[in-house]
Amino acid sequence: MEHLRGSRRHVIHRAWLGNRRFGYFEEHHFGNDGGYRSWYLGVNAFGYNAAPVAGDWFDLSDLSRTVLLPERREAYRARAPINTVVVGGIALYEEVQDGTFFGLSLGVDQDLVRLADPECHVLDSRIGRAHRRIRAWRGTWS
Repeated sequence: MEHLRGSRRHVIHRAWLGNRRFGYFEEHHFGNDGGYRSWYLGVNAFGYNAAPVAGDWFDLSDLSRTVLLPERREAYRARAPINTVVVGGIALYEEVQDGTFFGLSLGVDQDLVRLADPECHVLDSRIGRAHRRIRAWRGTWS
């Protein structure tokens, strides 16, 4: 990777802001040094400590409304914690470029992934409590 430090790599940045969801990702491709894989780093709304971009940060000349203004992008990237990493092989290139691989999310999406029913947490805690009591009871008899 030493020879990449002095060269300019092309990095693709995309962001989106909807009524309920938001996200940001950047694609890094390192060629053979990266095993011909693309590395995607991003902010997923469903991930830890996610921060949305502001609506007026988008480049209005971009019809897809996914390109941030350069100075706004740099400011967002400096403060937003990356909470998602995806490594994709060469076969995913077309799906990533046309948006069919990630859709509107990098990684999990709260419309596709649901948390367990809250009753399961209660059941789990009751079972855990029962196991602890049994272990404590067995310990008193040993």
